[in-house]
Amino acid sequence: IIQCVEVLMISSNVKDIMEDKGITYIELERRTGLSNHTITRARSDSIRECRLYTLEAIAKALGVRTYDLYDDGLGDGEDWEEFPRAGK
Repeated sequence: IIQCVEVLMISSNVKDIMEDKGITYIELERRTGLSNHTITRARSDSIRECRLYTLEAIAKALGVRTYDLYDDGLGDGEDWEEFPRAGK
């Protein structure tokens, strides 16, 4: 039996934060040591995959919390639902 699980899309706030703080790609590259390609992916509309190290580096460079870099769509106070385990 194959179960389909709805994928949680995470929206990136990196672009907006960079614009609000007046920080360019080049400045963020310098502050984080990350490549232009990595920063471009982090700025895209939705985040599919991102290392915690990358989020931490960007958050530190922008002076925000890691959680501020994205919107998980759950809103404040909503609880995560546990995914069912295989075989149950």
